[in-house]
Amino acid sequence: MTDADLNRRARVCIVGPSPQLTSGVTYYVHGLAQAISSRVALSLVYLGRVRPFALYEDLSRVEVPADELATPAGVETFDSVDWTVIPNLANALRFLRQRKPDVLVLVCWTPWTLAIYLTLAIYARASGMRVVVDLHRPAARHERMYKDQIAQRSLQALVRLADQVAVHDEFARGMIMGRFGLPSHKVTNVNDPLPGRHTVDQSGTRTFLFFGGIDEFKGVADLVHAFDAFSDSVIDRFRLVIAGPVHGDMPIEELVATSRHAKQIRLDPRWIPEDEVAGLFDAADVVVLPYRQTWSTGPLDLAMRFRKQVVLTRIEGFATEAKGYTKRTLAEAENISSLAVAMERAAWLAGDAIDPHRDWATFEHDYTDLLEVTSRNGARMRAS
Repeated sequence: MTDADLNRRARVCIVGPSPQLTSGVTYYVHGLAQAISSRVALSLVYLGRVRPFALYEDLSRVEVPADELATPAGVETFDSVDWTVIPNLANALRFLRQRKPDVLVLVCWTPWTLAIYLTLAIYARASGMRVVVDLHRPAARHERMYKDQIAQRSLQALVRLADQVAVHDEFARGMIMGRFGLPSHKVTNVNDPLPGRHTVDQSGTRTFLFFGGIDEFKGVADLVHAFDAFSDSVIDRFRLVIAGPVHGDMPIEELVATSRHAKQIRLDPRWIPEDEVAGLFDAADVVVLPYRQTWSTGPLDLAMRFRKQVVLTRIEGFATEAKGYTKRTLAEAENISSLAVAMERAAWLAGDAIDPHRDWATFEHDYTDLLEVTSRNGARMRAS
């Protein structure tokens, strides 16, 4: 093998959600592609609807084109593999055979992708490609999402097929290594770039944030009632922001309108674009998750990345998810007085947040280094 062989740009193919599916992971894949496209020979395989249309909980997020997510110039794409598999999975394998990537990056975000990803990973390894599994969600979130025994075994098999596992914070790195028994050199932290910086409000005002889908089971009504429980003597120092799409018949507008502290509450009942999320968390002092039962804990993942004070209810799932996170205050589920006390305690604990700012240049450097090292290791193994 010549030096030229080792020094050429790595050929990389990323597999992730199609721009036709609007989600946080869609924006992440777009940002990743933009960040590394100038440093690697890039191609993309998109996944479309990975489950039947009727099984989506939030139909407003299915097949909603994100017009601003243009594919980088010169990048070849295959669009797309969906839950029907035949014949589009075979066509995707043909696309890989033609592109001959050195590294295949599988961005995981839902157990519905596992069968497709295992097929692609097995084909990639048999064809001499290296495999990077990008666990975009923190480890505990993956453990909960894949708690079905078949899905858990499938995820374990996928991780073991990988040459590298990419995670997005040190907390997740430790959990992944422990959960799957992986050596430290096989799990790399490539922190997401999080735009914006936290500025402490010198007036002493504290802002509580509820972020995510507004549902009954997430305890949003409990949150409004707990906010109402604050006395008039302290309420001028508190603000409550509730941001996210309303699901079902949740009467959130009526709850806010009839709150005795309605002037201190800002309701933003819509799907929040990715470029606005960082601003919401930057402006918040405390993230409140008063869930009655757990389902999706993406907001907790974000709160921990931004190093925010978090108020959590004592329910199954949260204890594992936030284990080891020191900036948490617990409240009893469906207990308004307990929630109000926990919120006030967390508010006074909230001070300077650790600045999590990382720009795309740093992310590009870290992720490209991971890909290039993985590619070169593969090239050397094939030559030996």
